[in-house]
Amino acid sequence: MSDYSPGSSVSLPSAGEACQPDHCAEILGRLQWQRREGRFTDMVVSVGGWDFHAHRNVLAACSPYFDALYDSNMTESQTNHIALTCTTPAAMEQVLDFIYTGRAVINEGNVEDVLRGADHLMLERLRARCADFLGNHITAGNCLGVRSLASVYNIQDLLDTSKRFIQNNFNDMVQGEEVLQLPFGQLRDLIADDRLRVLREETVFELIVRWTRHDIQHRRHLFPRLMSQIRLAEIDREYLLDRVETEELVGQSPKCKGYLMEVFENSNYPDCLTVSPRLIPRQGRLITAVIVLGGKSKKGRISSTLAYVLEEQRWASLAPLPCKVCSHSVTVLDGCLYVAGGKLSRTTTSNRAVYMYDPFSNTWQGMPDMQTPRAYPALAACDGRLFAMGGENGGVIHNSVECLDLSSSSKKWAFVAPMRTGRCLFETATVDDRFIYAISGLKEGNIVSSSVEMYDTVCDRWRNVPPGISRFHYVPVARVIKGNIYLFVEGSDVVRYSPREDTWEATNERVPVMHFSGQRVLYACCVVGEETFVCGGRDLHNQAKVFSTACTYRRGDRRWRPVSAPPITTVASAACVLRVPYEYLQ
Repeated sequence: MSDYSPGSSVSLPSAGEACQPDHCAEILGRLQWQRREGRFTDMVVSVGGWDFHAHRNVLAACSPYFDALYDSNMTESQTNHIALTCTTPAAMEQVLDFIYTGRAVINEGNVEDVLRGADHLMLERLRARCADFLGNHITAGNCLGVRSLASVYNIQDLLDTSKRFIQNNFNDMVQGEEVLQLPFGQLRDLIADDRLRVLREETVFELIVRWTRHDIQHRRHLFPRLMSQIRLAEIDREYLLDRVETEELVGQSPKCKGYLMEVFENSNYPDCLTVSPRLIPRQGRLITAVIVLGGKSKKGRISSTLAYVLEEQRWASLAPLPCKVCSHSVTVLDGCLYVAGGKLSRTTTSNRAVYMYDPFSNTWQGMPDMQTPRAYPALAACDGRLFAMGGENGGVIHNSVECLDLSSSSKKWAFVAPMRTGRCLFETATVDDRFIYAISGLKEGNIVSSSVEMYDTVCDRWRNVPPGISRFHYVPVARVIKGNIYLFVEGSDVVRYSPREDTWEATNERVPVMHFSGQRVLYACCVVGEETFVCGGRDLHNQAKVFSTACTYRRGDRRWRPVSAPPITTVASAACVLRVPYEYLQ
């Protein structure tokens, strides 16, 4: 009798196709049960002293490794037993679960062992799931280990992800101990990276000192080669003299002393042409800039993202907003910028859109929409969450508040306790990364409110702050210094609120009027260190008069100082302070 094959010519009565959608899953589930019960198995896989019973045909169908093994003349193909050393018993159980069911439990404790087993057995899909897990759980503490795994197992996407993460999170990564175990070549390549996101070059110097001293006997001779990659020209001169020049590892190396002499001579003769990498700033170094976004110009609402480079006193353009918007709000959380609400081009109604700007890639991406449309809202970052508060829509001023927890899997805005007073175009101040203060703003009838209320993000509760000692003719600027909140409006005295004592008091500081521009409203404003930055806006008493200038106010000087004017004159734009890689500011 001959075997039947699908192509055989057999006369069958006409019939419809029988299809059972879950048939395959049921069969695999049954085989999995048989494997665990040891029924009808014909193969034993030994790992670390543990035996796993399995079906030879199932292993061969899923794993090219087993398929090739059984098709060879090797001893294992002639027996019902194979010993593996590529993984652990616990990880092998997950590998077999994946072979039989397409599912495996992957966690931080077993991912490396599962990956090693999947790679050895040529299980590409399981290997990919392990890579996805590693990429989604990369941190400053494990990024170097993830990069090493990606390199060992030649997982290019994961290698690119880990390299990007290390590049962008260098300042956090170097605080750990993992970096001290890096081989010399990897550390040299790391600090030589021109796009390394470095806050201060001093951090790179301290890293190579720590790394060398971690194994001084075997690493001392490598220190000069590492120091040759430090951008010494970016290090503060006082630090060079007090710390670098006095470092024993530097003093014992003629090459290192020569590097120092090179940078000192360059500072004395800045016009001297040189190609030394130590005198060329990193393109990836993080520069503090004032970001001014959107607003209205003479041509209508705009999408521009402008950056004022403080240390060079000039303006640069970054990637534009995804839409033209004004009357919006901005904040910064975990190094990224968020924009919420406002009014879009060609509309008079408020919108609920939220966008995030990633300075490390100079790109925008959409975030979940708020539940409520808001123009002139306040957006605050506190306790790792975003809070959108108040605002106006269709002439109605809101008191509602909603929160977006970026660590939550749902990634949806949720309403929290509302403010006691509806307000728009108001200031906020965050204290102790727990309390948010809603300050002044416009209430019904466009009346400037002098009230302040405080939100406890832990208890989800608002309470009124005692009335202040002065009334504001316009929404004040707020800044937090040592836990106290300082408020001021041009032409008025600065007042201070103590959250601890729940009291207000006047200071002896009076902020002068910006005499070179008139009284501004609807301007972009943010606090930069000891200075308050103001840009654009219009005159309080003459809506047709707009201001193209920008200026700063320093507490100690008690005067407004004009700075370089932005390339675009705007009203109802928004501003914040952000660290941006220098390569995007040119």
